[in-house]
Amino acid sequence: MSAGAFLIVFAAAGGAIAAWVDVRFPHLAPGSLTRTLVHVGIAMGVAQLVVPASMHLLTETGSRSLSLVAVVGIGFPALAYCFLAALWTMKVLKRGLGGVHR
Repeated sequence: MSAGAFLIVFAAAGGAIAAWVDVRFPHLAPGSLTRTLVHVGIAMGVAQLVVPASMHLLTETGSRSLSLVAVVGIGFPALAYCFLAALWTMKVLKRGLGGVHR
């Protein structure tokens, strides 16, 4: 599998997991825009700070198994959480617009 195909499948799987979590556990969704934006901020912080640092620490050893742990154990959950926060944001904004039509 090429790297491009892997990235497409990886991102699609993250989005699918995020959608599943939203449908399966609707009580986890924040009720207000403020709480939703807190989740977006946390997701962005994890994606920008935690993931690169932990990926670097685990992959610099050269071990293939640690690289797999980094991608599947750290990168994938962070990506799924970013998708979930984006989904929650869209839902809260849609709910906030209420009866606004074109």
